[in-house]
Amino acid sequence: MVRCLQSTLFFLFLSPALCLGLDLYIMGSMWEPSDTERTFGYGAGVSLPMITDYLRLDGRVYFFEENDQDNDESFELIPVDLGLQIHLEPDNDFNPYLLAGISYMLVDGEQVDIDDDFGGYFGAGLEY
Repeated sequence: MVRCLQSTLFFLFLSPALCLGLDLYIMGSMWEPSDTERTFGYGAGVSLPMITDYLRLDGRVYFFEENDQDNDESFELIPVDLGLQIHLEPDNDFNPYLLAGISYMLVDGEQVDIDDDFGGYFGAGLEY
């Protein structure tokens, strides 16, 4: 039953993605806030072409787990992003792009009292 449900969900999400020209991707990320140590995370995203090949709507979610070794406090940070990619050379094999958007940060921790919050991001990338 579970395998059947997984297969159905896979085809429900993959088929429209292939037809609409959606890009599905996985990614890695690094987070280094000023009051804790550097940590690495992973995630997945989707981008959808808009009006022209130069613009894409971008959505992603990723996961970080932060452990403070000094006092056994740990929490999970799950940013959910929505933004815009501006592709500089969409027809080339090497396609650099700029991105910017907003994030909603979901924070979960038993011993840490941190509220969920909004933020922003910007960056650059290279699609190959």
